[in-house]
Amino acid sequence: MSNAYTIRIDTDKALRSVNDLAGQLASSQVNKCMSRAINRTLTHERATSRKIVRAKYKMPSDVVDNFHERKSNPTSLLGILSASSKAIPLHRFNPTFITGSYSAKILRNKNGKEITSTKKVKLRSGRAPKYAGLSVTIIKGNKQVLNYAFITKGGAIPVFARGTYAGKGFSFGKARLPISALKTLSLYQAIAGEVSREELNKDSLITYEKNFRHELEYQISKLNKSA
Repeated sequence: MSNAYTIRIDTDKALRSVNDLAGQLASSQVNKCMSRAINRTLTHERATSRKIVRAKYKMPSDVVDNFHERKSNPTSLLGILSASSKAIPLHRFNPTFITGSYSAKILRNKNGKEITSTKKVKLRSGRAPKYAGLSVTIIKGNKQVLNYAFITKGGAIPVFARGTYAGKGFSFGKARLPISALKTLSLYQAIAGEVSREELNKDSLITYEKNFRHELEYQISKLNKSA
């Protein structure tokens, strides 16, 4: 379901950078500060990853936010942010199917249920196209047309092709089979394809050190007020 795009934070380095502050607190309080800083960093990296994906891909909001977050605690000091590695079905990108007699599009009603909307179309030339096709935009500003792909009016496979899309083109199946559900990249692939692990590690370390210092200063201020 999900895959951890691992981000490593050097907590020892961060601790050394604020050693003067950490020395004013008990180890249990320092661990609490570290845990909170890790969780704040996870939240930040989640928002950063969403921003990276939204900048390039025309991806549905719920798909862009398909993360699993494991919070840190003062005992384990381990936090994990995982992005889904499950391929996103093509129908989630609102494709439009056009043939000689009608067009179809997958929509969502108020309850979030997907429905197929169809309507009759008239070609300017008055002639049916040589083949049906599916129009879809996955990367912003880059509309694609998938020939021989279809949208059904219901069922478990709303967008499919009677053959296989692989590499640069489409291969017909024998006897109109297989009927293949069309899928695209995963959220994990979208993030990994746009930003390097080193960039995320660097950003997360900067964010973590900032959050860690803030948490230490906050706990010290609480001690000073109660003194």
